[in-house]
Amino acid sequence: MSRSRLRTTLVAAAIVALLTLGALAWATRYFAWMPPEDWSTGLDGGPLSLLLDAIRDSHVARDVGPLRATARLPDASWELIGGAGVNGSWPAEGFDKVRAMAVFGGRLVAGISGPELGSAQVWLWDGSLWTKIGGDGIAGSWGDKRRVNFLLTDEDKLYAGIGTAHLSGSAEVWDFDGQQWHQLGGAATHHLNGWPRERFDLPYSAAVHDHVLHVGMSTEDEAGHAVVMRLVDGRWEIMGGDGKFGSWDGEAGYRGVYDLAVFREQLYAGTWGDNRHAGSVWRFDGRQWQQVGGNGVKGSWRNRHITFVEDLVVHAERLVVSVQRSGLYRNGTSSVWSYDGTRWRQLGYSDSPTYARSTIFNYLIEHTGAFVLATGGTIGSAIWQLSETGEWVPLSQGPGGDAWVGRQVPLKRPADSHEWIYTMVSHHGALYAGVAGYDGAAQVWRYAPRTAHAWSR
Repeated sequence: MSRSRLRTTLVAAAIVALLTLGALAWATRYFAWMPPEDWSTGLDGGPLSLLLDAIRDSHVARDVGPLRATARLPDASWELIGGAGVNGSWPAEGFDKVRAMAVFGGRLVAGISGPELGSAQVWLWDGSLWTKIGGDGIAGSWGDKRRVNFLLTDEDKLYAGIGTAHLSGSAEVWDFDGQQWHQLGGAATHHLNGWPRERFDLPYSAAVHDHVLHVGMSTEDEAGHAVVMRLVDGRWEIMGGDGKFGSWDGEAGYRGVYDLAVFREQLYAGTWGDNRHAGSVWRFDGRQWQQVGGNGVKGSWRNRHITFVEDLVVHAERLVVSVQRSGLYRNGTSSVWSYDGTRWRQLGYSDSPTYARSTIFNYLIEHTGAFVLATGGTIGSAIWQLSETGEWVPLSQGPGGDAWVGRQVPLKRPADSHEWIYTMVSHHGALYAGVAGYDGAAQVWRYAPRTAHAWSR
């Protein structure tokens, strides 16, 4: 190549680079000042559309004011208290998830899951030892399920959602009064209370709204079965999904209702599925459903590859949700959003590579005044707290504390496997975390100052 031709090629490449950088800078500024509801490219798919969606989400205002941290957790230690046979608990082999935890009768209960029939079990922790109280037919319970997907307490009842993924009709709902289990919903109760016989494989979520039990359902192998059911006067009825009361229908492509929450006396549902924008939030005002989050609605996330809304929690008079993390996001961009009833804002930020590479943002909780987030993915699980400056910082990392990532586990995590925190509970000044991922990952860990381990009811 001649020198003049080389010079021409380099000049042309420089011009292209400058134009590209200029276009990105223009897009960044353009999307930064526009009202969020106007941030739409008019494109459907393609690299440019995805990039502009990411730019848009990266510039949504970070939340301030009441959602700044009001407290920071003291340095403490993580201690394995359940799983791998510790303290009389379940063995490591055959159990891969602690999907649900709750406090019932002043005691911690954990729902564990595994790949084999009979793995769905509920265990109770009395502060020293574990006792199995559900599964294997104990106290009149089930015997052939694989997952305990939710545990919920309401007054003197413990509710459990169990089932087997990829097995249509296996979803069941039970309650426990401290002595006996009773089946409230499932194929066996169809003729008694109207539970759909062969439709669902997992009850994914639950909430009590207006003194009525509501359950979010899922069928993992087929879209169109994401519904909310409620138990009214002893009978089950679908009140969300299937187009009921103005809600979503099968065309939305939702596979399940991942979480339910009550905010300002109204019921909210977070969905998941395979379709673009399947990660959405819907609100039921007592008469009609309305989509209030996802696909840019009310200033929310627009990235079409967010297909899970993974947790909904009420904190500081806001509804706070975590969403599945997608690509094309700057490291500092949060996957946690807050809603004040009118608009969404991103909550917090982090420049940590661990945060950026996490894909599962499965649980949020308030613990002794601090706001805590649990994440996971192929990079492993991590636990964060929101700082006074709005940054997500690793929990208990520094002098006098043991970082979660550095904890000593009884089994080594297999290469390229996922690990995440599925659930957390705050109880008696201690934070409990339930782990999920691979065979042997079903563990419960406790975070508490060394002087706070004494148990009292």
